[in-house]
Amino acid sequence: AESSQHDVLLGAMTTSPSESGAIAPQPRLSEGRLNPPCQVQKLEQQSDAQLDTCGRLVAVLQKATEALNSCGVALQREVASSLPPLSSSFTSEPGGSHDSEELSRSILVACENLGAVLLTIAAVLTGDLLTPLVELRRTVHQERQDLKQELERLEQREVMCCEAMAESISRKEKVSGELQERLQQSQAKKGDRS
Repeated sequence: AESSQHDVLLGAMTTSPSESGAIAPQPRLSEGRLNPPCQVQKLEQQSDAQLDTCGRLVAVLQKATEALNSCGVALQREVASSLPPLSSSFTSEPGGSHDSEELSRSILVACENLGAVLLTIAAVLTGDLLTPLVELRRTVHQERQDLKQELERLEQREVMCCEAMAESISRKEKVSGELQERLQQSQAKKGDRS
């Protein structure tokens, strides 16, 4: 694409005026672009959809980790507050069953372990999915903004180059016309002398 734009520039600068003095039409620089405006818009729409999906995933993961953390902490807190009264209730009962106490302790320990598992799942979701996804989304968004600014800068530069090229062609036409006129005058003077 770069070489074709270069060829377009060279072609426009080396074109000689036709009999009528006008320059033959040359392809516009924008025709040689890799990504015409409609393709850029399509890419932007796809990027928007992907960023939107990423945002939804982030929201779902945030809710999931908050819920898991909340449940895990609540379970462990409940077990911690229930264990001392449970121990005292079995020791204060005359003829209390040792099997009942062990079963109750086993249930509380299972709940405490479940709370720990919920907290571990929340930590894994945060560390392995949520944090990288948030970082990826931020990075892609920033890169997209940078590329958009670069594209705008290049488009402005293209406009300036096109204007400079048009001005150069106009000057070339003017100088070529003046030279042709002087050449005709010179030939006319030589014809008069002979």
